[in-house]
Amino acid sequence: MENQVSEASMVDLNIATKINDIEKKFPSLLSQYQSFNRGNNPKDILIWMQKIKNIISYLKIHYQEFGILRERQIRIFEDMAEFIASGKTEGTIKLPTGVGKTILFLEASKAINQRTLIVVPTNILLDQTVNKIQEFNLDLEVGTVNSRSKTFGKQTTVTTYASLVSQINRGTISPKDFDLVFLDEAHRSLTDPIQESIDKFRKENKLIVNFTATDKYGENKKLNSEIIFEMSIDEAVTEGLLCGIKCIFVKTNISVLDAKVSKSGEYNTNDLNKILQKGGVLLSCIDVYSKLFKD
Repeated sequence: MENQVSEASMVDLNIATKINDIEKKFPSLLSQYQSFNRGNNPKDILIWMQKIKNIISYLKIHYQEFGILRERQIRIFEDMAEFIASGKTEGTIKLPTGVGKTILFLEASKAINQRTLIVVPTNILLDQTVNKIQEFNLDLEVGTVNSRSKTFGKQTTVTTYASLVSQINRGTISPKDFDLVFLDEAHRSLTDPIQESIDKFRKENKLIVNFTATDKYGENKKLNSEIIFEMSIDEAVTEGLLCGIKCIFVKTNISVLDAKVSKSGEYNTNDLNKILQKGGVLLSCIDVYSKLFKD
């Protein structure tokens, strides 16, 4: 019984220490905020301070009630809170594929609790994002804007990069309607039309967070915003966020020389798919898998 009481006391002490650290680490940095050319607009300052307050409240609740994020994932929230408190308006979170970027930016949207725009590359990823909200029973009021749906005015809006460009041009999506922007697979936003649309949010000093596994898009294009948090594949494996990797090379006679290459150095996806299907790559992979992992 004494051991149980002692362990419970240690847990309470650990939580109290973490909450204390949060309160010391993220004071209201008004002068630093103003130094980032964001001026003295009372509305902007209020929105900024509310972001800090909301994310710190989320962290406190997480430590007290043990939320759905793992310890390393919650570190991202701590670093994001520090980044927001610094008054900066655009940063990048680099995470390997498979560590849960989607649930992270959905939880961040819930934690910050302001009007949020989430931009993803494709309709498939848009559907997956909405499904994640349902799967984890996140309390988010969500609207979708793409070729199939136009639901505006919700607390959280999920759209694609293509729809963002078209809706910005039409005036149906406006930077004034949002306080926070999450860009998923942000390296895929590095085309001129998409960047022109995102620039409109930058001019309004909106907080933009890029989520990506790589900050490069071809040889000449790269995300230039400050790194908020970065995790390597090795770190993700060590932390148990990814399983170990084993590479198996399957030789084929396929050549991709006939695939078109864009100015940014990217292969044409349709050309690649046709070449791979014609070469029977999928069947070769299935054959190797069945031989090596038949048990």
